[in-house]
Amino acid sequence: MENDQPRIVLHADDDIDDREVLQSTIAELDPEAAVVSTTNGQEAIEKLLMLQSEGLLPCLIILDMNMPILDGRETLEEVRRFKNFDNIPVVIFTTSPRQRYADLALKYEVDIITKPSLASEIKETVQQLLTYCR
Repeated sequence: MENDQPRIVLHADDDIDDREVLQSTIAELDPEAAVVSTTNGQEAIEKLLMLQSEGLLPCLIILDMNMPILDGRETLEEVRRFKNFDNIPVVIFTTSPRQRYADLALKYEVDIITKPSLASEIKETVQQLLTYCR
């Protein structure tokens, strides 16, 4: 990613607490990064296309799996239909067991990261997510 382009993280999650925790932790760990949050997969696709029209692409897309309208699987499938987005890393960020989405991760070459259940693990997990933007 070019140094003059802002680091943008696109985050789709219908849980407001999860969105706020991720956004505030990213702001604390990497103040230069901007988080674009959406509440479902359809909004994520719309934001992605809007960013592209502005000449911006996120350095990372984080998808919750259980969302209304378009869930994480459907959103990932839609994102991967666009060749322009092939090089954007996508992470499935879920509370579900990793093996539940192993087939999806393998098919689309995405990683699965389990949402931390302990507050003490949040920074470490978000730091791991931010490594995709470097």
